[in-house]
Amino acid sequence: MVPDSQTEQDRAQPGRLGHAGSSSVFPVALLAEGRACLVVGGGKIATRKAKLLLDADAAVTVVAPELSEELTELARMGTLNIVQRRFEPRDLEGVALVFAATDDARVNREILELCQDQPTLVCAVDRNWGDGDFITPATVRSEGTLVSVSTGGKSCRLSRLIKDNLTRHMDLIRSTDLLVLGTSHRYLTVEEREPYHLVGDRLAAVGDMLMHVWGIHEFVLLNTCNRVELLAVAAEGTISSEILVKLMGFDRLGPEQMYLKRGYDAFQHSVFVTAGLLSQSPGEKHIVAQVKNALAVATKNGWAGSMLTEWISSALHVSKHIRQLPGHSGQHAEIEDLCMGYLAAGKRPAAERRVLVLGAGDVGKELVADLPDDTAQCLWCYRTRKPRVPARLAGKTELIPWADLPDALPKVNTVLCAAGGAETIITPELSRQLRDGTEIIDLAMPRNADPAVADDARGIQVIDLDGIKQWFRQENAAFALLLQEAETVVSEHGPSYDKLIGSLQNRDAVQ
Repeated sequence: MVPDSQTEQDRAQPGRLGHAGSSSVFPVALLAEGRACLVVGGGKIATRKAKLLLDADAAVTVVAPELSEELTELARMGTLNIVQRRFEPRDLEGVALVFAATDDARVNREILELCQDQPTLVCAVDRNWGDGDFITPATVRSEGTLVSVSTGGKSCRLSRLIKDNLTRHMDLIRSTDLLVLGTSHRYLTVEEREPYHLVGDRLAAVGDMLMHVWGIHEFVLLNTCNRVELLAVAAEGTISSEILVKLMGFDRLGPEQMYLKRGYDAFQHSVFVTAGLLSQSPGEKHIVAQVKNALAVATKNGWAGSMLTEWISSALHVSKHIRQLPGHSGQHAEIEDLCMGYLAAGKRPAAERRVLVLGAGDVGKELVADLPDDTAQCLWCYRTRKPRVPARLAGKTELIPWADLPDALPKVNTVLCAAGGAETIITPELSRQLRDGTEIIDLAMPRNADPAVADDARGIQVIDLDGIKQWFRQENAAFALLLQEAETVVSEHGPSYDKLIGSLQNRDAVQ
């Protein structure tokens, strides 16, 4: 007897008997609605096969001298037809599909042979199964969705185990919604949030642990200088549990130090983030590249798929409309712009500034590009690939390999930190190479400069992102009005969220 653990087998060429034991199968989903189907046999297995056909809305007839109680009840309800006698060859007339499910191998064999020259698909449930046209899989049917599992007849136990797990998973999908769990500069100071940033091995480790959480279908880990966020498509029970808080390391935070948003609120939050409204510098554009990069990393690692891609794409689309609001342009200033403003307001004129820029990423490039023309000197320290120096600063800029950083520090009076990585670069020990009065502006997260480097006696100053934030106040009447207008834009694009969730829970979608 072959168990309910296999997929439909491809119909063989004429003369199709004699391939018993084959495990090569071709998966199909038969459109059996209204088609005449026959089950020969009245026992437990025959009952199961008849019910599978009824689930597909087939016109089912059962032929057997004795019937199970369940088949008798189904017949009494008018769900199927019963012919209570032994099988006869004429029973196959006009039948599209037949199950040979008696407890007599000779009868099952006879049915196989009779169907050989007829356009009737046949399946035997005993040792003759390999000479039939198809075998039935382990199936999960939930609200219009059908999933089948096959091992080609090799392992019933494995198929059933997979089926049972899929059943649980499909139930979780029905309660799925969007989730954002995170913390940012609005909740923690730069020093407080630094330990929670996901970089290097820690990013990979958290991602690996989240992959093993039941009910997390897809996720992205967004790590910027301002925030650490988990964006996930997750089941309600998983969202409500504490497991995600623990895996993100937020169990050490109070509820007022982090945020948990779900459903439409999570979607709106993602739009505001990509629109730059929740950045240290409202309206900044780097966040778009950071979000796209986080999605690319998640996709490469197998954390994210079509759902997160559609979510992020929708958020980016709506955020473009927000960036077009009249009040948005007045809020815009990239972090490097604020850095330049901070320097310009200082006591040291540009003509006396000898600047060292750490890092050749996007922010590092923008910092160099924004340096005033009359800057005395620029040393640009890079790790691997040499950056391209702007033409107007070509005569004043020197490219410094990372290994030469200690020798470069005594030559400058201003250090702009924008390097990636988890390790501290300017340590108290290395700071001994700094000139007295050197000013360090640290735009990196985690920070490149140890706060202990600041030394009043030597006049060395260190300002981080929170300090720069003071140059661009977010909490003002104009920004509050912009947020209200942005909320209206998101609500006007509400169908984007509805479509996103509907793609998971729509019972009538055509596959």
